[in-house]
Amino acid sequence: MIDQLMNFGLSRLEASAYVALLQEPGITGYRLSHILDKPTANIYKSLKSLELKGLVNIDQSTKVQVIQPVAIEEFLHSQELLFKTRSKDLQESLKELSMEKSDYQISRLSSFEQAVGKAVQIIEKAESVIVIIAFAEVLQELETILMEKASEGIEILIYTYSDYELEGCRVFYSERDAAIWRKIPERAFDIAADGSVFMISNFRNNYSEVIEALYGNHVYLSLMIFNSLSKNILMLEMHESDFFSHSAKEELKAFFEKHQSFLIENLPGVQNFYKRHNISEYIAGI
Repeated sequence: MIDQLMNFGLSRLEASAYVALLQEPGITGYRLSHILDKPTANIYKSLKSLELKGLVNIDQSTKVQVIQPVAIEEFLHSQELLFKTRSKDLQESLKELSMEKSDYQISRLSSFEQAVGKAVQIIEKAESVIVIIAFAEVLQELETILMEKASEGIEILIYTYSDYELEGCRVFYSERDAAIWRKIPERAFDIAADGSVFMISNFRNNYSEVIEALYGNHVYLSLMIFNSLSKNILMLEMHESDFFSHSAKEELKAFFEKHQSFLIENLPGVQNFYKRHNISEYIAGI
């Protein structure tokens, strides 16, 4: 019992004094000091602390002060109310702090399950448009919530590496890119929404090993990542769209050829990535 009372912030002497008072209420501090075999000065100091904590009442209406213990139920009830009040105040303070820092949150994720959880959170809160890059096995885990959001009028753009369809969503697939990724022992999983939040990640060994995974709602970074993911989908759609006439497509092709150095597949970092995975035979055809 002494140790249990100490869990509520009492010292060992305070807990011992309270237990003794429960066994013999209405005694003096002097009597209590003899029961506990402690110096009287220490006992009165502990009694004053117990009074402040609401565990004893010191009757000073008589010449000799007597001490009455407060019922433990009354004390626990007051502690519960105090805890609730302090918890609410702390939550409000943290909420204000979180709001102040919300534009600067970046966190590292440690598992595929965390990445999926963050993706679900992003999808649930999306207000306008969602862009996803993921393999079919990941999309299958998100199918239900994606179709729900699509039915609410949220535009959903999906880029994947296998032939895949999802009701209400615009799905883009490139056999050329799929052939490349079949040679790579890694799996990408990225999502961005509204230019305000993102989660980017890649994994090895059937998603059991995290290479890197980041979640953030930093405004600038979210906007840049959203722009990058959506631009890649837009480029693919422009190449495959029937909207443009043959002459317009030729003009677009000529335009892109004049800006080869800006195309992602021509960047040195991407070229080195392909070579690291021994897929250089695909580079020439890109």
